[in-house]
Amino acid sequence: NDEFSKITLEHISKIITDGKIYHLENNNYKKILDMKNIETMQLLKNPVDFLKNNKMLDTLYLDLKQNENILEMIKNYEPILKQKGFLLFLYNFQSIENQNNKKELQILLNKLKDTFEMVQEINLTDFFKSSFMIIMTKI
Repeated sequence: NDEFSKITLEHISKIITDGKIYHLENNNYKKILDMKNIETMQLLKNPVDFLKNNKMLDTLYLDLKQNENILEMIKNYEPILKQKGFLLFLYNFQSIENQNNKKELQILLNKLKDTFEMVQEINLTDFFKSSFMIIMTKI
């Protein structure tokens, strides 16, 4: 739900007050664009082109509706995230009880362990019935 995504981004912007939070462009987020620490970015095609006109990212927030693209998106944006920069992403489950979902998340985290270190895994089921927030830092 886009409203939940917007609320989550607003909360994150209140927690992270040092540096900028970058999120992918979404027309439903127009109301929060006046927050000083949130920057909207276009879908990245080439990290080198992005860095010609921009600084490395402090924090990247990904909230994708489907998990199948999450590894590709993280690897695409990783080159422009500062060392010790934060990666925050929502991982959405079809059903929190489904063991395959948990296994898929663990496989994803194992694929990221050479580049990112786990900071925290937050079960959001009290707020969003089928989501986890993953917070990692680039090593």
